Amino acid sequence: MSNANLRMCESPECSKWFTPKNDGGKCCCIKCKNRKNYLFASLEYFWEFVCTSQRKKNYKVLEYLLSINRIKVTRELLELMGFDFCVCFAPLLSQEGDHYYRFGNSLLKQISEDEFEIKYYDYEKIY
Repeated sequence: MSNANLRMCESPECSKWFTPKNDGGKCCCIKCKNRKNYLFASLEYFWEFVCTSQRKKNYKVLEYLLSINRIKVTRELLELMGFDFCVCFAPLLSQEGDHYYRFGNSLLKQISEDEFEIKYYDYEKIY
């Protein structure tokens, strides 16, 4: 192939020149393509990355409290353990009108403004 067909890899961390296999080839390899897309997503959707990592932390906090059989907790204890209420999804509503926040297999039921109950998720009992 001629030099006129050479392109520079579009990944910001790579500066290789390559011959594309098709007309749409923008990166020299799949690793560069994935890295370019990851960097774009992390800049463009930064808040989603932050919320996802914090939701994982919330899940770990609830799983830990369930593992030590701590069922009723206060808002203060959750916040001390690193639980972030800002990243919670909209609550699920049971037939009784209770509000549940789901994190993985754990449910956080709001009893009062500062008191919560942790349960394992059971689909049939909620709906």
